[in-house]
Amino acid sequence: MTKIIYLTNAMHFNDFEKLMKYVDVMPNPSNQNFHYRFITSLSEHYKVKVISQRPINHRTSNLNAVLDEYHHNFFYPGFHLRPISRNFELFRNSIQMMRSLKITREDFVFVDLLNLNLVQLARYAKRRFKTRIIGILTDNPNNLSNAKKRYIENVEKSFSICDGFVFLTEDLNTYANTNNLPYTIINGVISYTKIKPEIDEKFGKYIYFAGALYERYGVKNLIEAFLSSKSDLHLVIAGHGPLSSEITFLAESHPRIDFLGAVSPYRSLMYANAAYININPRVFDENLDKYSIPSKVIEFANTGKPVISCHHTLLKSVYKDSIYWTDDSIPALKQAIETVSNHYESYLQKATLAKEIGEQYYGKKEFSRKIDQLIKSLSL
Repeated sequence: MTKIIYLTNAMHFNDFEKLMKYVDVMPNPSNQNFHYRFITSLSEHYKVKVISQRPINHRTSNLNAVLDEYHHNFFYPGFHLRPISRNFELFRNSIQMMRSLKITREDFVFVDLLNLNLVQLARYAKRRFKTRIIGILTDNPNNLSNAKKRYIENVEKSFSICDGFVFLTEDLNTYANTNNLPYTIINGVISYTKIKPEIDEKFGKYIYFAGALYERYGVKNLIEAFLSSKSDLHLVIAGHGPLSSEITFLAESHPRIDFLGAVSPYRSLMYANAAYININPRVFDENLDKYSIPSKVIEFANTGKPVISCHHTLLKSVYKDSIYWTDDSIPALKQAIETVSNHYESYLQKATLAKEIGEQYYGKKEFSRKIDQLIKSLSL
């Protein structure tokens, strides 16, 4: 049976939860979400082995080292967190795990192209096992915060090792797939994780936002819009970033704003499922619109609760008016909060439709069709 070796930083939800006890700065939950869901859906029809290089280092954790671990189909290579030895040990131990999987040229390697350590591992697999490489590109590296020129150049060089691609958008295909290799577009993958609700009743009915806490992502606009709106809802915020301290201070002084700090993807899903309204306030940016997908919108729509989101061209064409689309200005966000609150039953009905649309476009059946088609095209 054809195997898929998936190279990632994403971890099994349970393992990620445990790791968070030893981490001071949480890894990017958006990256964790997408790849974990991808792996889960891929495992429905293929034999998948995951080599996950856990996303921690000496700056984010006080641990000296992490050991080799195995859980379900996830293989975690061990390493010391010291900067000098970390990458060397990760690569060496990842190779040892890869060799134990008895990879053949009939197998496929899926790799996150935005992680250069994983790209190096995929390059080794291609050379050693003659296997085919499918690169997954979830954003244009030029869009990433504080990305250095050399990093961007190295990501772009990694495209040459790929035999096929998975992209979030057609614009990413135009950017990276200059040789017109087989590819598929997967904007997002919905979660089928069963959630046990454990929400503190002090939040009452609340609007939920989770994400990177940057002004450029509309977080300040959201807070100001909420404070100026006529509503008795709470605002619950989860995430980390430059605005963390400011939001912590605000939450301590305002009775209807609650800040959770960084939470695991599982707990974020739990809060989203229990929310009265979920909201994505990301300020519109043409490059972000072309090259990235706000996966939280797909996640929020899958809860069956009303969703407010700032404009995103592709997702608006998919979900249409089942989501409340708004401009990213403070007055527009304020109006959106009040409109959905005042006509809640109507927007709850729309939310049911949004969940159905998400299943149609991003559910297991459509995901499997696209992956099957890509793998068949590379097997000819």
